[in-house]
Parts: sequence; C-alpha cells; structure tokens
Amino acid sequence: MLPDMNKSQVVQEHGLLTINRKVVKAVIHRIASEVPGVVELGGDSIWKRLLRRLGFRPKPRGVELELADGEAAMTLTLVVRSGVRVPELAAEVRRRIKKQLKEQLGIDVRTVNVYITSVKPGCERGPYQEVDPSAALRDATRPRRFEFGDEVPL
Repeated sequence: MLPDMNKSQVVQEHGLLTINRKVVKAVIHRIASEVPGVVELGGDSIWKRLLRRLGFRPKPRGVELELADGEAAMTLTLVVRSGVRVPELAAEVRRRIKKQLKEQLGIDVRTVNVYITSVKPGCERGPYQEVDPSAALRDATRPRRFEFGDEVPL
C-alpha cells in the first residue's frame, strides 16, 4: 500500500500521531517567514497584489511538501531582502525548519531545497543624494493652509 501524501504519521510510544498536510505546511510557512532576510514565500504576482487590494488574504504559498512515514522533504520558494547573504540565509532556513518540525510535530526532515525567486529592497538607506537648497527654500516659503498658531473657526 502506498503512503498517504496528505498526512504524516509519527509512531509514538502509546499510539500513532497523524498530522494533516495543511498543518505541516502552515508550520513551515510560519518558521520560514520568521527568518530575518525573508520577505515572503511564494513570490509576488499580479493576482496576489490584486487580492490584497480587494481585501482578501491569499493562501500561503511557496511550500512544496512531500510527506511519508514521519519524514518530510520540501522545496521553499522565497523572496529575500536585498543585501542579505543568500547561502547563509538558506542555511538558517534549513536549520530552523529541521529543528522546529522535529520539536513541534515530531517529523524528521530529509531535505529542504531553497529556491530564490526575487530580491526586494529592504529598509536600508540608499546612496547619499545631494539636496538642492533652492528647492528646499521654495518649499519653506510656499503659503500653507494652516499654521500651528492660527485659530480654527467653528
């Protein structure tokens, strides 16, 4: 009989623990998202942006998972922050996922393949830009709608 790929079964001392595939994927998604330098899983598409604009939360993506006999193998699709060291990031993602899945769910991880689809700018500052002082002066002398000392009529 072939193993059921929709769940993981872990043999314990007093019985069998069965974990649904969706639970394992959700835990993996959370762990990978918490690694510093990971912007998101699954990449960004026009459809994801459209769903977010409409107020919907798209399903977590970016985790391809194979489960069998209490073991897991996966491929993670990541978008990373610009300037991060990708080999170190991938090693940290692997380390955290292997450790957390074993601790939280009792699942041994065989492989964690990391696929980087995009690099997005992070919070770091860009290169120094020269400011035109005459433009700043023009902005300061432009009439404002309200001043802090003005009284507002009721």
